[in-house]
Amino acid sequence: MVHKILGWLFGYLRIRFRGEGMERFINLCHHHGINLWQIYPDPEQAEIYASISLKDYKKIRKIVQKTKVWPRVTERHGAPFVWIAMKKRKSFFVGLVLFMGLVLFFSTRIWSIQIAGEQYHTEESLLRYLESEEIHLGMAGSQVVCSRIEEQLRKQYEDIGWVSVKKSGSALYLQMQEVQLEEPETEEKPAHLVASCSGTVVQIVTRQGTAKVHQGDKVKKGDILISVVVDIIGDNDTLLGEQYVRAQGDVLIETEKNYKDEWRIKQTQKVYTGAEKKIYEWKLGGNQFFLHNPLNHLETEQKYDIMREGGKFCTLLSAYFPMEYWVTTYRVTETRKREYGEADAKAELEKRLQYYLHQKQEQGCQLQQSAPQYSKQADRYVCEDQIVWWKKQQKYKKISEKTMQTEIKRENDGDNGDVN
Repeated sequence: MVHKILGWLFGYLRIRFRGEGMERFINLCHHHGINLWQIYPDPEQAEIYASISLKDYKKIRKIVQKTKVWPRVTERHGAPFVWIAMKKRKSFFVGLVLFMGLVLFFSTRIWSIQIAGEQYHTEESLLRYLESEEIHLGMAGSQVVCSRIEEQLRKQYEDIGWVSVKKSGSALYLQMQEVQLEEPETEEKPAHLVASCSGTVVQIVTRQGTAKVHQGDKVKKGDILISVVVDIIGDNDTLLGEQYVRAQGDVLIETEKNYKDEWRIKQTQKVYTGAEKKIYEWKLGGNQFFLHNPLNHLETEQKYDIMREGGKFCTLLSAYFPMEYWVTTYRVTETRKREYGEADAKAELEKRLQYYLHQKQEQGCQLQQSAPQYSKQADRYVCEDQIVWWKKQQKYKKISEKTMQTEIKRENDGDNGDVN
C-alpha cells in the first residue's frame, strides 16, 4: 500500500524484462536498495513483470549493463505523467476544473423549497411571502437561518400554530400545522326551489319548506317546487302565522329531448400536407433571439395552421432568471373533398351523440332512455333520438326582504283567523 501511494505521488513504471540474467538483475536491484514490487513471471513468454519507481528506474543503468537484461516500459502511472498529459490537453482539464468549481458553487445554493402540512394557505402564497422576505431559490445556503424563518411565518400567519424549517443539502423543508380558526356562521337567505326545466315530477322529498307539487305533476321551467313559506299551526289546526326558510329537498324531474343531427355525404375537409416550418424563439429580459428552419414556399402559402408552444424556461426561477422559450409551428394545409359512406357517417354521428350525452351527464342529468335511429335523407345522413332525462333540481329563486316584510305586515294587520 505504501509503495502504491508513494509510487503514485512520485511516479512509477511497469516494466518487463527477459534474458538469462533475470534473477541476477533482481538480486542486484535489491542489493543496491532499488525496490521492485508486484513481481510476477510469465512462463509462456519467459519474461518477468515488475513495478519500479521513476527515481529508481534512472539508477539501473549499470545493473542493466552487467546483467545484459534490457527492461522495457509497458505502463506509466502517477502524478508526473498526469501532469504531462494535462499539459497536452489544457482545454479539457481547464474545463474539468471549471465544471467541478460550478458543481461546488451550485451545491452551496438552495434549489428546492418543499412545504408540507398546509391546508388553508396555498403553497404558491407561502412561496410568495418567503420571496418577499428574501428567501428564494438560488440563494446562498449560508444565508438561511431556520429559526428566523420560523419566527417570521408565525408572525405573518396567525393560524399557523407550529412550523419547523430544516435545511438539508440544497433543499429547504418547511413542515407546518395550521390551527382551525372558528368560522363565522353564515345564515342562508330564504329562497324557493324552482324548476330548471319543464317536465314531469318523478320524485319529491321535502326537508325544509312547503311542497307545491306532487309526484306525477307536470311543471314548467321556473315553477316553484318547494316554497320558502312554512305555516305555523297552533291548537285546533289554527293558523298562527308563517315562517320563511330556505327551501331544501330532493326533486327529480323527467324531461324529454327531441335530438336531431345531420352529416353531409359530400364534405370539404382540411388536411395537413406534412410540410411545416418551425421558428424557435428565446426571450431573455428584453432581448429576443430567433432560429428557424427554412420552408420557402410557406411565405406565399395562404392556408396553414399556426401552433405556438412554450413558456418560462424555469418557472421557479422566473423572478431571477427571466428566460422564456417558444416554438411556433406553421403547418401547411389544403382542402380535399370527401364522400362519406353509410358506416363512416354513422360512426361520426354516433360520436357526436355520445359527446352530447356526456356533456348533459356532466350537468347533472341521469340518462333514462336513448334509442337513436339513423337514416339517409337526400344528400345527408340523419340521426334522430328521443332522449329521456332525470334531472335533480338545484335552482333557487331568492325572495327580497321587502316581500317578506310586506307579508309579515299583512299578517299583523289582519285578525290571524280569530273569530269574534
